[in-house]
Amino acid sequence: MLDNSHIDQLGLMYWPEKQLIRIKIPREIYQKELIEFEQRKESFPNSKDVQPEIKLAVGPTYMGKFLRVQDIMILNIIASNQFQKPIYFSITVSKRTY
Repeated sequence: MLDNSHIDQLGLMYWPEKQLIRIKIPREIYQKELIEFEQRKESFPNSKDVQPEIKLAVGPTYMGKFLRVQDIMILNIIASNQFQKPIYFSITVSKRTY
C-alpha cells in the first residue's frame, strides 16, 4: 500500500507564481447542466462559439515556489474525469500514525 512517503518521493513542480488553469467542460455535460439549472441560465454562455470551461487561479502551495504532488494529482483527476462522475475530496483523515 502507498503512503505519503511514496508521494513525497515524486517531487515538486516548479510553480513560482499564480497561474490560470483552464479545464474544458464537454459541451454535452455543459448543456445538461444548463437545462437542469434553468434558473441560472443567464450565467451560462449559450453561444456555440464559446468553449465551456472552468478557470482556476492556482498559486504555489509549497515554499511559495512549488506545487506539491498532491495538488498536481487533484488537477489531473479533475481534468481527466471529463465531468463523467462526481469527485469528492476529503481531509478528514487523522495525521496520527499507528
